[in-house]
Amino acid sequence: MQVQAIDADGTSANNQVTYELDNFKDLFAIDPHTGNITTLMTFDREQQDIYNVKIIATDNSPSALFKTGEHNKGQQAFTIKIADKNDNPPRFTQKVYTHNSVYENVNVNAPVTEVTARDLDTENPVTYSIISGNTDDSFYIEATTGKIRVNKPLDYEKITKYNLTVRAFDGLFNDTAQVEIFIENVNDNPPVFENFEKNPTIQEEKLLEDCVTTVVAYDPDIEDRNADQHIAYFIAKEEQQPLIGIDKHGCMKLKKPLDRDPPNGFSTWTVSYYSHVFIKSIS
Repeated sequence: MQVQAIDADGTSANNQVTYELDNFKDLFAIDPHTGNITTLMTFDREQQDIYNVKIIATDNSPSALFKTGEHNKGQQAFTIKIADKNDNPPRFTQKVYTHNSVYENVNVNAPVTEVTARDLDTENPVTYSIISGNTDDSFYIEATTGKIRVNKPLDYEKITKYNLTVRAFDGLFNDTAQVEIFIENVNDNPPVFENFEKNPTIQEEKLLEDCVTTVVAYDPDIEDRNADQHIAYFIAKEEQQPLIGIDKHGCMKLKKPLDRDPPNGFSTWTVSYYSHVFIKSIS
């Protein structure tokens, strides 16, 4: 930076100007003859970005105005602004973003969470990306905002938790953080019957105290097969309900003895979803 002052006196004996700093002498230097300003140190814009430097210009003859023998002087303040340099990396506000959950039936493009990285450098915007953990490209991140959204339909029965690694990049430096996303279950699958005896044979005209057969079903929406599956069983056909019952455990018991005389015995539907049970009575 160079400053210049003009003295209106017409002779060189009176209009030669020299320059000096009035402040920040430890930070800047000025050539007394040319007015060129140079720095004496390395600056950090993040600590201070503006300096109001006052410069005094003095002519080379005693002043005729004040009769004090001093030279005429003028002063002017100049603003020196420190330009930004990409010397600081971005930093995420959290290293791990937790407590993020979304239901498995959420719409594509639905927002999930948002990550934020701070960069002390003002001239280098941060861009975001997902660099690992994004199985099946289930999510995407908006490059300029850090918002994470659903990219594809989710399925709790396949994946219950995602551990994403996201990156913030300012063109030179980068930072990473972890994002945990939990998938919440939705009751979107019908119960499934396990294998059981579907063709039990009983003695006709005999009322059994034990189960004719026991059906077992599970809910695919419940991950733990040993947990309560919250399944209710019932006999679907009303005309068969007086003959046979089923309890909450899937035990099918006769309510009265059966006669084999409709040919081939009785056919009964039991429903959690549907499974066909054929009960045959013999003489």
